[in-house]
Amino acid sequence: KVTSMTLHVCALSGFSTSQRQSAKNMYGALRALTMVAMAAPALALAQTATCDGSLFLSQNGPTQLHLISTASNPMTFTAIGSIANVSYNALGYSPSGVLYALPFTANQNHLLTLNQTTGAVTDEGVVAGLPGGTNFNTGTVGSDGVYYVKQVGNNGVIYAINPTAKTATAINLTQSFIASDMAWVGGAGGGLYAAGDDGERLSVGTNG
Repeated sequence: KVTSMTLHVCALSGFSTSQRQSAKNMYGALRALTMVAMAAPALALAQTATCDGSLFLSQNGPTQLHLISTASNPMTFTAIGSIANVSYNALGYSPSGVLYALPFTANQNHLLTLNQTTGAVTDEGVVAGLPGGTNFNTGTVGSDGVYYVKQVGNNGVIYAINPTAKTATAINLTQSFIASDMAWVGGAGGGLYAAGDDGERLSVGTNG
């Protein structure tokens, strides 16, 4: 089952439904474990959108995109368009208002954009430097427009994608971990965080 959730701009992205509570707690105290990047990309993209609190959820493969309303309890889930003809994961909402994803199970090094009204998927092409043949299950977009993604499994690399140039830079971390979710928290002065597979909260350095 392919499941991913993302919050507009102030960004909880790549969140599985089983980790919603982890998403809520992401703003709370973080555990001491810090993943420090050994190398960092110098990428800066324009940002124009504002955070309106909208939530997107993608489920299953082939994948259905949903809009989540938090106006009521329990929350309501509204399907956006029909089921796509592809599977995707690692949702990330950019400050410029674009919703990104990566294919799941095939052409995994292609960049996808999702229409937030119709759910239509557009393949923007190959991302240079992003490995193919491996699945990415978590993603988020930083306040500078960089789209961060991590592969499935226990590994110590995240990739920083420049969506405009369609290039990716590998960031080697000091420790491997399994990520269930990733989020950029705190706007321009914030940083990248992850929820580990066992529920731990991790701070992930992207500036060396």
